[in-house]
Formats: sequence, C-alpha cells, structure tokens
Amino acid sequence: MMSLISPRQDNLDGPSIPPPDGVQCNLDNPPNQNVLSCAVIFTCLALSIVFVLSHACARFQQARKPNNVDILLALTFVMFCPLVYFCYRLSYSGGYFVHSWDIRLRDLSSFEYAHFVSTVLYTLIVSLIKIAILTEWTHIFVPRGTRTYFWWSCKITTCVVAVWGVISFVVVNINCTPYEANWNALLPDRMCRYNFSALMLPSAVINFLLDLVPLILPHRIIWGLHLSTSQKLGVSLVFTAGLLGVSTALVRLVLSVKFLESLDQLYFASVSGLVSLVELTCGILVLCIPSTPKALSLLPINKIFSLLRSRHDSIKKSKIDKTSNSSSLLTTTNPGQYQQIDERSLT
Repeated sequence: MMSLISPRQDNLDGPSIPPPDGVQCNLDNPPNQNVLSCAVIFTCLALSIVFVLSHACARFQQARKPNNVDILLALTFVMFCPLVYFCYRLSYSGGYFVHSWDIRLRDLSSFEYAHFVSTVLYTLIVSLIKIAILTEWTHIFVPRGTRTYFWWSCKITTCVVAVWGVISFVVVNINCTPYEANWNALLPDRMCRYNFSALMLPSAVINFLLDLVPLILPHRIIWGLHLSTSQKLGVSLVFTAGLLGVSTALVRLVLSVKFLESLDQLYFASVSGLVSLVELTCGILVLCIPSTPKALSLLPINKIFSLLRSRHDSIKKSKIDKTSNSSSLLTTTNPGQYQQIDERSLT
C-alpha cells in the first residue's frame, strides 16, 4: 500500500503536511470525532453479533448441517471482528476526522498500519459476503436441480466478485518492499511499485457496481410471485435492506474522489474506513435478515406471550360460559319471555 502521505524526514516531530494558510497545527490534542466514530463501530459490532447469532439459531432450530452460506458467513465474521478492532485502533492512532497537519510525522506509521490492515481485511470480507449473499439467493429463488436465468446471473456475478477479490488482495499486498514499507513511509530502503492511491477510485467504482447486483437480481422474481401487492412489497423491503449498504458504497466512492483531489488524505482515509465498516455490516444484515423471524420464534419471551395469551383466552372463555349459564337460567325462569322471543324469531 502506497503511503497516504509522502513525508519529509527532516522534522519527525512536525506535522505530516504543512497546514493551510491561516490554520494553526494542533499536534498535542487535535480535534476529532472519536466518540461518534466509536459509537458507530460498536453499533456495527453489536448488530453483526445479534444477526449472526440469529442466523445460527435458525439453522440449529431447523437441524440442518452447515451449508456453503453458513461457512462463508462464519469466515466473514471471523475476519470482521479483527476489522472492528483495527477500526477502533484508528481512534487512538491518529483519530477519526483528524486533519493531516494535526498528526506528527513520527506517528504516521501507526495510523497507516491500522489503515493498511483494515484495507486488507476489507478486500477479503467484502468479497466473501457478496458471494454468500448471491449463493443464498440461489438457494431461495432457484428450485434444486434447475439452471434458470437467475441462477446463471448469480453464478457469473459470483465468479466476477471472486476474481476481483483475489486481484485486489494481491495488488494490496505486493506493492511495497520490504513488506513493512506498506505502512511505514520512513524506511530508508523503501520501494513501492505503483501509487496505490490512484487505484482507490476504480476499486470504489467496481465495488459499488458489484453491490448493486445482489440488490437488483431478486426483485424480478419477487414481483413475479403469486402474492398480493402488500405481500410483495413486504418481501421486497426485507431484501432491500441492502439499500443502505449500496448507499455507503456510493459514499465511499465520493470519498475516494475527495481523497485523490486533496492533500489532506488522512482525513478522508479515516472517514472512508468508517463508511466501509458500515457497508460490510449492512452486507451481514442482508444475509441474515431472512432467517431472523425463525430465530425470534425461539426467544423465551414468545413463550411468555403464549402463556399470557392462553391465560387470557381461558379467562374470557370462563366469562362467556358464566354468561351463557346465567342466560339459560333467565330463560327457564321466565317462560313467557322465552316464548315471546321464540315467536318473534319465527315471524
């Protein structure tokens, strides 16, 4: 990974880049948005844990063996947790929404290390989660043993995602020698083969387009089902939970443009890392949401509601029985009234 900034090594205690005219550097306590960013990070972690566990509970309730989707989801979550850690590490290795002129040159490698590892993990996770979603779509919408247009679309897109994921992973890791030079721009014998920053924009464009495919593909089938309009809309809304993920991919694309146009690249790199975490979280939610209703049915609170409902129904039935008994007593003690009601019903 090419260094985000080409540092001057004459003053390691100075700012990473010169500040703009009229701006004072704040190297000791730079303004940041670490509190907000950490709230987003831990919210993403909590949502991912809840929905991954709900998916696992639903599979356990169905007593099914793990399939390809389950394995891909497990691999995704195993790498997602370290990504969360390195995103959190950015909060004290420079900080979120911190300008480059407010970070000392000697502290630059700490920021770039967390950013580099996060980039490597992102390239793997985003490919795995897209492949898992496309595989799950084929399980849901394609009858077993058939090869429909939708099946071929998913398989071709899966191959494209896999190839692009391998290329991205290799390109990120082979750029600089020695390997430490990917994040340490102060090494004297550092050599990088290309400007990694220039690759961020095409990478963001391709990822945005590949995010659209899992969102668009199922809708042709959903709206062709023999369901009412409200049912179709409800099913469609479940799958369009990925709309937020596509939105974050679009934001990441815009940030990539800003990244290339600005010298303040650390600022946009931190924001892009946070947005990427939200994008991956949305992918996990899209994959796990269809199994959530089955998982909710296993919660103890549902049993409590069932007991309360049965108790309420028994009390209501008891009251109805008492009312019917009282009515029968009244009709037997007043035969004239009973005869009058019966005669009116006959006429």
